Amino acid sequence: MDGITQVPAPRNEPVLDYAPGSPERTELQAELLRLAAAPEELTATIGGRQRMAGGAAFDVVAPHAHAQVLGTSAHATAADAAD
Repeated sequence: MDGITQVPAPRNEPVLDYAPGSPERTELQAELLRLAAAPEELTATIGGRQRMAGGAAFDVVAPHAHAQVLGTSAHATAADAAD
């Protein structure tokens, strides 16, 4: 290896218009429905590991629809900070 490299020219992703009936819009709507149907467990990074904090759990809701739960998380505690 002589240290000379060929860096490929940068390319942008294709611009999609998400028009009604388009495949990209159908795929996006299906993914949004899937995410809304199954709230995620939102972990914290504590001590370099992804895990739930030890404090009280709380729901994370959509800002525009407070009845829609996007996931659950927990408050960090002093014990978590010591990790």
